[in-house]
Amino acid sequence: MDPGTEPLTESSGSPLSRLPRGWLISAAIVPLALATILGVVLAVRVGVIHAGIEVGDPAPPIVLADLSGQPLRLSDHAGQPVIVYFWGSWCPSCIDEFPLLEAALTAHAADGLTVLGVIY
Repeated sequence: MDPGTEPLTESSGSPLSRLPRGWLISAAIVPLALATILGVVLAVRVGVIHAGIEVGDPAPPIVLADLSGQPLRLSDHAGQPVIVYFWGSWCPSCIDEFPLLEAALTAHAADGLTVLGVIY
């Protein structure tokens, strides 16, 4: 082997070889953890991640197109009970739930219940 090309080993006296293994692992993990925490905090402040919606909070402002292409605003149903149902034609359990939604709609028709199905 050429002089100066000797691999670093514990006997070679490199600075990294003298550090305990736990310090090396901590030195790799701590910056990643801090970066993750900082990212989450910034995302919450900017609004990318919502802190959560509680019962009684107003619904987010959702505007979708109805089957005829007209805008449908969730805010148009303010003060009324509304079920917003996200489903897909490829989802067997979603299709199985339609009778439950229909039963809820019938049972609570007097309360003004509206069921809005959003096709994914």
